[in-house]
Amino acid sequence: MLQDGIIEKGNGAWGFPVVFVKKKDGPVHFCIDYRMLNAITKRDVYLVPRLDDTLDNLHGTKRHASLDLHAGYWQGPVVL
Repeated sequence: MLQDGIIEKGNGAWGFPVVFVKKKDGPVHFCIDYRMLNAITKRDVYLVPRLDDTLDNLHGTKRHASLDLHAGYWQGPVVL
């Protein structure tokens, strides 16, 4: 992935180990172990907005957007 320009080397203060996980049906998945980050992260506690409230807030708007994150794999920059 480095040679293909998908990822690039970084020198930031935070780095996380890369783990390759072999699935039962054969393929190997590229994963990042974020457990150290999760251990120190302070979580924001808030209620998930209700769908009807969200739709009410969109009423009368001229523009709104929807993101399809399912098709976005490998399209965001990753720094190692």
